Amino acid sequence: MRWFWLLLFLCCVFQLPLEAKEKPISMSIDSSYITEFKTKYLLASSAFIRSAPIVFNPKNEQALGMVYQTNSPLRLGFLAGYKNFRFGFSFILPSYLNANDQSRGFSFQFKTQLPVNNLGLDFLIRKEVGYYLDNYADFYPNWAKYPYKPFYPNMEIRQLSFNTHMVFSKKFSLKAVLNQSQRQLKSAGGFGLQMGMNYFSLRTDTAMIPYGQKAYYGDLGRSSSMGKFGFNISPGYAYTFVRNDFFASTVFFGGLSFDLQKLKFFGGGFDVNLIASPQLYFIQAIGYNSESGFLSLSYSFSGSYIPIDGDKLRNGISLFSLNAGIRF
Repeated sequence: MRWFWLLLFLCCVFQLPLEAKEKPISMSIDSSYITEFKTKYLLASSAFIRSAPIVFNPKNEQALGMVYQTNSPLRLGFLAGYKNFRFGFSFILPSYLNANDQSRGFSFQFKTQLPVNNLGLDFLIRKEVGYYLDNYADFYPNWAKYPYKPFYPNMEIRQLSFNTHMVFSKKFSLKAVLNQSQRQLKSAGGFGLQMGMNYFSLRTDTAMIPYGQKAYYGDLGRSSSMGKFGFNISPGYAYTFVRNDFFASTVFFGGLSFDLQKLKFFGGGFDVNLIASPQLYFIQAIGYNSESGFLSLSYSFSGSYIPIDGDKLRNGISLFSLNAGIRF
């Protein structure tokens, strides 16, 4: 069962019901641009590739960058819904990227869209354990004779975040973009704002930087762990182009995360700094959305570049997703 290790994580999507009263609906959406579905039930499935690398970008031009990856990126998901309530789950498929060991982890995400149409809340708990060095050939040219890549079984990421977002337009529907629970009738867009709080930590029991590169990496080269906690604020813009039942949507938020950072070093000691990290959230989606069902293809990215003594650590989650569902 080692190679068929299966992680089940819940991905609950709750949407507070919108009562069929003209006044509340007219306060939140323009009905000539957005419509609610009359169907009550939804069944959907999805297949997606999830990538969450740890990327080190050194300030020293002589140093080499590093990319650490987990080796379980493929997932299958299923979703059922009644009116505006959604419940879903997904399975991690067996690893195919590294024959040495298996990444482990847990992820739970809670999302809700409030009755004010474009106001949403996101809550994420994430833990990933076990990373392999993806660009190992840059550091270990003789490693090609082995059937696996250098694996760090105790390298661990922990993340906790809470974000709220809003697009300031009654003619634009985030629900139609994120999960096709509404339908956008005409092309529209609007400016928005995302704010939230986040915690992130990276820890390991072995050096993250290969021996030959430590001299180029400063504090990062002798760190056993790093963590940061703070808040972020990101303005943005969203737009959906519509032609009949087909749509193409772009959502972008970009700003800064202001954090208190703590570094711990091998052999003892630590360092505390105040930092500002670039923050990015992006979605591109295309698809078909009608009363009877939907089909969509989307890409999303969320993450930040974390400065560490002049070097940068990129923490991000990329998701390619194919989704299909029927309504009745």
